[in-house]
Amino acid sequence: MNKIIGYFLLCIGLALIFFSMMSMFKVFVDRQPPAQLLTAGKMTLNTQNGPVEIDTSVMVGVFNLTMHALLMFFIVAVGGRVIAAGTNLVKADTFAKALKNANFNDIKKL
Repeated sequence: MNKIIGYFLLCIGLALIFFSMMSMFKVFVDRQPPAQLLTAGKMTLNTQNGPVEIDTSVMVGVFNLTMHALLMFFIVAVGGRVIAAGTNLVKADTFAKALKNANFNDIKKL
């Protein structure tokens, strides 16, 4: 049973990593926009020479791109942890079977 769960966790972890890498690829080649956490607008500054309008779309775009990359990095890290848990379950099951089939002299060698 541990082996089945372990392989299932391996598949889930690989799917998480694949999803996040494909999402990052699509965003960075401009096929899909990143998640819009902030929206762009014009900011007006009052100076001595009068009001000056500043377009903040570039700063907002960089912020959204950075936040998307951090979120995808987090998902890759979670996928790595899930893969590690699955690998440990598969190894533990294999180790338990080896102990069950081994005799006392084989255990001394471990």
